[in-house]
Amino acid sequence: AELFTDLEGAFQSKIDAAYFETSKYLLDVLNKNYQLLEHLQAMRRYLLLGQGDFIRHLMDLL
Repeated sequence: AELFTDLEGAFQSKIDAAYFETSKYLLDVLNKNYQLLEHLQAMRRYLLLGQGDFIRHLMDLL
């Protein structure tokens, strides 16, 4: 019943706080333990072949 009578947004603020803390923790783990940024940069270099040569090559094939 409290869920439906929450007019001040206290329940939503608790959800927002939990979301913020969980997201921060997840990003910390991904960055520290799994080097997320390095993986994303490697994917970018692979997909773009540095300067977009992949897209140019793909367009040439089409």
